[in-house]
This record gives sequence, structure tokens and C-alpha cells, in this order.
Amino acid sequence: MRDALFGSMYLVDKIEAFALSTGKKVIYVLAYGTVRARERLVSGHRLDQSFVDFLRKKDMPFVDLLDLHVKDLAMFKIGVDDYMKRYYVDGEGHYSPVGNAFMAFAIKEQLLTLLNPKPPAYTADESDHDIN
Repeated sequence: MRDALFGSMYLVDKIEAFALSTGKKVIYVLAYGTVRARERLVSGHRLDQSFVDFLRKKDMPFVDLLDLHVKDLAMFKIGVDDYMKRYYVDGEGHYSPVGNAFMAFAIKEQLLTLLNPKPPAYTADESDHDIN
């Protein structure tokens, strides 16, 4: 695991160098399968804390779906198994349509911070919404 995390940090450094040289912006999305999600929701433990710390230290834009699931579960009065069934197909494997919507809304806010100009639906000035 240590080598995998080191490799991920190395790749992020390379991606950032490329993005800087080409004028691009990158958002990192930390997505997890059900094994890691369940582990975090049950025990609070995460294996990739050093990678999250690395992204924070470098002030990289990222969306941590694992932490968002922890916060989301806290708003419910259901167990982890029922929570997992809400977002994953059969509570295991891939995201269900509701899980995909969860991810999309999680990414949306971070994405909007990078867009310039913002899409018309997200601009503060109503005069920008010219429908003629």
C-alpha cells in the first residue's frame, strides 16, 4: 500500500507539472469501492490518509467521496448496510443511479470553482441569462 500511495503522489506531481505547462486545471476525485467505503463508515479508518494529507498540503483541488459519505451517513438514522444499499448496486460493487447522482453533486461544486466563465446557470448576474 505504501508503494501504491507513493506512486500516486508521484503521478499527481507529474500531472500537475503537465497541467501547469499547458495552462490546464485538474480536479482529483477520490472514489472508492464498497470495501473501502464500508471500512471507513464502520471503523473511521482509511488506508490512504497520507495521500489525502499530500493533496491538502499541496493545496490541490480534490473531492473526497469517502469523507462526503461519512458526513452523509451522519444525516441518516440507518445502519451502514442500509446506507450502502442506497448508493451501491445491491449494496456492493458499482454506484447505483443514486450513487452516481451523489458523485455528480459532490464534484459539481469543486468544478464550478475552476470554470471561468461559469456556465450561465451559475452566474450571479441575472442579465447574463440572455435567452433571446
